[in-house]
Amino acid sequence: MSYITNTVVEGATTTPTGDGTDVSDMAGANAALTLAKIDDAMEAAYVDGGSPSMLVVSPANKVAFSDLSSGSAVTNQLHMTANAPTDAVIIGSVSMYLTDFGTLNVVIDRQAANTEIFLLDPDFYSIGHLPGRMFSVSDVAPTGDSVKFGIVSEYTLIMKAPKAHAAVVDLSTS
Repeated sequence: MSYITNTVVEGATTTPTGDGTDVSDMAGANAALTLAKIDDAMEAAYVDGGSPSMLVVSPANKVAFSDLSSGSAVTNQLHMTANAPTDAVIIGSVSMYLTDFGTLNVVIDRQAANTEIFLLDPDFYSIGHLPGRMFSVSDVAPTGDSVKFGIVSEYTLIMKAPKAHAAVVDLSTS
């Protein structure tokens, strides 16, 4: 959270500077996930120069997001023909959300906390290796006829523009 400066939170909170040296205190009151909160976060990132295209959610928040209702929904159409019968499918999941400021693809993350969701712009972050630690393979002592080796690599997050992303925090999803 220390690299994202656009946060939508219920109640008062401090936002980080975006340089990784501090974090939000997330001292708001826990509240339910709403489309309005996602829209507010998306607008804040857009105004600051970002175009988030990924909405990262926990499994519980994915269910909560799919249950949110909006003014309209686009669904797949099933066509039945005599030559190619197909099984009927019930669609109970939302995988994309079209906002006034762009489309968000919903991505589920098993390790994500239920108290926050992230709107990320892939153009403004990357993964980089630490100097001299990109990837190396070292032999280690064999046991019998087996061959053993170790792989060493160290990577880090490179945040190019903290204002290009947004977060909705202090959610009460469980």
